[in-house]
Amino acid sequence: MGLTMNDITEMIKLISATYPYAFKDISTPEDRQRVKDLWFALFQDYPRELVIKGFHEALKVEKVNIVPAAIIEQIEKIENAFGKSDQELW
Repeated sequence: MGLTMNDITEMIKLISATYPYAFKDISTPEDRQRVKDLWFALFQDYPRELVIKGFHEALKVEKVNIVPAAIIEQIEKIENAFGKSDQELW
């Protein structure tokens, strides 16, 4: 199963709970949807399991807030540690 919009929504909910000020300026439903759409666009080409693992790794190391770049950085560390991903092989 690939990454879903629900996965993105759950990640954003966890970030909001962990870092209360993370999305405080995003108040309208349209803005919240834009954030979800952006995050989905950034992560949709990665395997779901790798995104979730990268997110959990970012939760362990980020002290201020988690942004997509922090998750991608963790994904790249995981890929480098274990060799080429399915995405790179294609």
